[in-house]
Amino acid sequence: MKSGKYNIKIRANSGNTSDQATLETVIKGKYNLVLTTPTGWLSTGVTAGETQDVKLVIKNTGTVPIRDIKLNSSSPTDWSVKFDHQKIDKLAPGETSQLVATIKASEKAIAGDYQVKMNAETPDASSHATFRVTVKKSVMWGSLGIFFIILVIGGISYLVRKYGRR
Repeated sequence: MKSGKYNIKIRANSGNTSDQATLETVIKGKYNLVLTTPTGWLSTGVTAGETQDVKLVIKNTGTVPIRDIKLNSSSPTDWSVKFDHQKIDKLAPGETSQLVATIKASEKAIAGDYQVKMNAETPDASSHATFRVTVKKSVMWGSLGIFFIILVIGGISYLVRKYGRR
């Protein structure tokens, strides 16, 4: 049933007596909001100290328009999450809105999995999505370490060949 005002006529009969009345009922509808990604996957990866963009979809799956949808997030210490839109003014029933959240991992983040919770909230409805963010460390330092090890081994090999074992 669609939202709106409806009049209901009722009649009561008893022997020689009868009466009727009109009742009015108001159906507001259903508020429902879904926050997800276009693919439905709630995971991403990021290198420590870098940013990663995540495409989000907010859909009004209810039967009435939803207004003033505010976006916020909670993330680990020294991380940040920024939305390209902090607020959506109105979503009609069945309508979707796409936006981008930019996650920035801390430079001090240790490689592993972290959780970032994103919220879409109104006074009437809310939706939450918890993302698993896998942090990778930059391979530069590991590569540099391997380079130095090879350099030392090469230097020792050169010295052993040139001067021999004495």
